[in-house]
Amino acid sequence: GNDAAFREAFHPGSGVKIVSLLAYLRSGTDIFPLECRGSIAAGRGIVYDLEKHGLVRDPAQALARSCNVAFTRMAQAAGSPALAEMLRRFFFNGPGWSDRFLRFAAGSFDDAGDDLRLARLASGLEGITLTTIHAAALAAVFAQGGEHFPPYLIDDAKNVLGIGYYRHEPRPQRLLADDLNFLKVRQAMAAVVEDEEGTLRRLRGIRPRLAAKTGSVAGAAGLDAVIAGFLPYERPRYAFALRLEGAGRADAAGADFLRELLPLLVAERP
Repeated sequence: GNDAAFREAFHPGSGVKIVSLLAYLRSGTDIFPLECRGSIAAGRGIVYDLEKHGLVRDPAQALARSCNVAFTRMAQAAGSPALAEMLRRFFFNGPGWSDRFLRFAAGSFDDAGDDLRLARLASGLEGITLTTIHAAALAAVFAQGGEHFPPYLIDDAKNVLGIGYYRHEPRPQRLLADDLNFLKVRQAMAAVVEDEEGTLRRLRGIRPRLAAKTGSVAGAAGLDAVIAGFLPYERPRYAFALRLEGAGRADAAGADFLRELLPLLVAERP
């Protein structure tokens, strides 16, 4: 439908890893460097990666290369209660948002339960959904270092006489007072583009500087490409999310689409 971006829920895939990463960073544990051999045992099952990433030196590289093995280890280190609390703080299982008569839905998740479900939840493989506007709200929170401005469409309204009777008043909310760890996630989102093996390496060198996270999700028409991010990196002015149904992998079709889209959204600045 025309309001799919506001209401239609889908599996986020690796897009949720920015929240999982923050939960890990706040746990105070350190499991890096680690070796990714392409799979890892978790509980009574196995979590697989698309490739063997080899040595993963730090959390930023884990996010940049979207390493499921690393995120399984990070989820185990942080623990199920910490991940669930972070997801709730970032609007999952919440009421969503409203703007006058408009309603914007947020995503939901199931309790992790055993180690396998925890690992798959942390990488967005199962047990979690979100909407496109929720994905954009997540990107905006990280762009703004933990501050959240609820999304809206109606700036003001006037009656037939031209007299204003409504004007949107921004009411920012501080989700977490944690500038250091938000900065680390921001840096990791920049590495998604700038790392030589990052999932958005096709956009290396793009200006203005971009920070983002990708997800490739199985949908009804094949793979859906999901990307959420913000720019310019140094002083963010725009946060965005997109979902390309049936387009293919986010690191290929999604990156190519974003390369074409960004010049239409924001003029190049000196």
